[in-house]
Amino acid sequence: MKKSRLLHVVATRMFTTLAADHTIEWLERRLDIFETFTLPSLMAQSCQDFTWILLVSADLPLVISSKLNTIVKPYANIYIIALRVADLHDQAEYQEAFSEFIQQHEFKYDFLLSSRIDGDDAWHKDYVAKIQQEALDWSAKHTKWSNSAGVIFNFPYGQICYPFEIRGKEGIGNWRRKFFSQSVDVLSVQQSQETLYKFPHSKTAQFAKANNYLCHYIKTKHPMWLYVQHVQNDGLLRKWHRWFILFEKFMLKFHHFKAGELEMYGISEQSRQRFKQRYLAHTRKC
Repeated sequence: MKKSRLLHVVATRMFTTLAADHTIEWLERRLDIFETFTLPSLMAQSCQDFTWILLVSADLPLVISSKLNTIVKPYANIYIIALRVADLHDQAEYQEAFSEFIQQHEFKYDFLLSSRIDGDDAWHKDYVAKIQQEALDWSAKHTKWSNSAGVIFNFPYGQICYPFEIRGKEGIGNWRRKFFSQSVDVLSVQQSQETLYKFPHSKTAQFAKANNYLCHYIKTKHPMWLYVQHVQNDGLLRKWHRWFILFEKFMLKFHHFKAGELEMYGISEQSRQRFKQRYLAHTRKC
């Protein structure tokens, strides 16, 4: 029996929608977050059989784009794609760039697994291996789900990280929720590439129902993703500020950092401390 060929493409939005207050200094701080948390997490994956594309604004300042290119240059499976887009979700430019990338590289595959990770998040070191195995298991059952557009996977169990003191907290909070999970992966047949950024995390179930996707929640004993909280998190510290404070108070099981706790994500305590010192030093200057 022929084994299904799985193409796994990971995508990260890096400064695709530049705002007026996104100064060089602001962008440098976000790049520091990416280099401290997201990049080492992906490069520490036990399975490296994936392609990672970083989507950036075509108007990104040269000093920032040069720094980003230098940071990712050592890694052969990372590609940078520049584009112009008006919003974070449901924009044709994302799909066009994604599809064109796959076509240009002439990948041979039967099923496409697309994963999203933000540039301030991290994955458990076995995340890629786990999600690929789940995808292969589902592809083997293709006859049972071929009438649907595909399968949206979700790991409900993750953590939120306060790398330095924010609202009196510095440490880790355990997050076991189906809604607003930071982890979303989509398995689809070869012809379908329509899900990359069609919906935000919080609208996963609604999108699946409206577009004929199955939704599968994967239970794990350990957290599979890490959401890094920081001063520049526009969404939670601005738009959802009051909601999230209540969520933290009543639903988040928080504890201070334990020795080596971040190593499951490929992040060392030393790098967190260095990041904390740089970030706070910059904040004091502002």
